[in-house]
Amino acid sequence: MVVSRGQIVRGFLLAAALPLLLILICASTFERIVVEKLLTTFAMPITFLWLVLWAIVAFTWMLQHKRFAALLSIVWLGFTLVTSPLTSHFLAARLERGIEDIQVDAVPALDAIVVLGGGTTESPNGRAVVGGAGERVILGARLYHAGKTPLLVTTGENIKSLRVDQPGRPERDGADETKEIWISLSVPEEKIKMMGGRNTREEMQVLKAWRQGLPDEAQIGLITSAWHMPRAIRLAEKEGLKFIPLPADYIAGRPPANVIELLPSGGSAGKLEMILKEYLAWLVGR
Repeated sequence: MVVSRGQIVRGFLLAAALPLLLILICASTFERIVVEKLLTTFAMPITFLWLVLWAIVAFTWMLQHKRFAALLSIVWLGFTLVTSPLTSHFLAARLERGIEDIQVDAVPALDAIVVLGGGTTESPNGRAVVGGAGERVILGARLYHAGKTPLLVTTGENIKSLRVDQPGRPERDGADETKEIWISLSVPEEKIKMMGGRNTREEMQVLKAWRQGLPDEAQIGLITSAWHMPRAIRLAEKEGLKFIPLPADYIAGRPPANVIELLPSGGSAGKLEMILKEYLAWLVGR
């Protein structure tokens, strides 16, 4: 098939139309710094790949490869869907719907507060630090210092076969990391209890055995990410446990409000991955 100069020109024009339109919208609506941020966003891997895919789709249509162009268009639309902030926001909002945010002052006095593992990681020098879901760890310390509980319980155990130990560093689990952070936040060591559990289901089984040793009237709070709370409560109920939910780490936030926030991004894809794990767990009853 002979490709004409006109087809090449039209392909270039169509490929350039999308980024130029976005730049024009920003330039005519916002100040210069917003345009600079948009250009920076274009250079980010996911957004750049999205634009490259669009350019390939545009050229394929101009070259009259209709079936292949239609297939590539579906691929581009699918890529747009899974990396779009609108998609992750919509699904996160549905997952967090009904999970009410809390105010520390409004939390009743509790006999203990359980913080599920998953909110910590290690710094390059091995120091325990909060991770992406680290608000749960901080919220536990805040509630302790506010006098809402005399005991903090942390869960979390590494899967040994997946762990890569660093020479010279002691082996420790997520619960150890949470404890280290709490102690650094002036929570007394004797007010911290650590438990295991490699996933939420195992954590609930461990907590069930611990809860059986407490008075029936004991009031226990449960801190985990808001998007994870529905699954945590569901698994707790399967074990006959009743907790007062204390959600943290909301990820839905406000909906995307401008051109830059609407663009596909790696952050949105990562958020969608977390959300889909929750929906998959719901489908398989885990």
